[in-house]
Amino acid sequence: MLIDGKSLQPVGTREASDRVSAQLRAVASSFPGMRVHTLLRDNHLLRWETPPTNNDRKPAAIPLPSELVLYKIR
Repeated sequence: MLIDGKSLQPVGTREASDRVSAQLRAVASSFPGMRVHTLLRDNHLLRWETPPTNNDRKPAAIPLPSELVLYKIR
């Protein structure tokens, strides 16, 4: 989602960048329902995985911690 810097209102969306490979967008965890999150700024990519939201209910199972990884894109 693209956000206006002054009003902080949504102004559009953008597709995942071609600079982020399918391998980095793929879930590495074997825990069911895990999701990949990425943040791409200039030539740096931050990647992490989380389980789906649970709306503050006790989860049936808790995954092992995932890595928070910073990549430098060349």
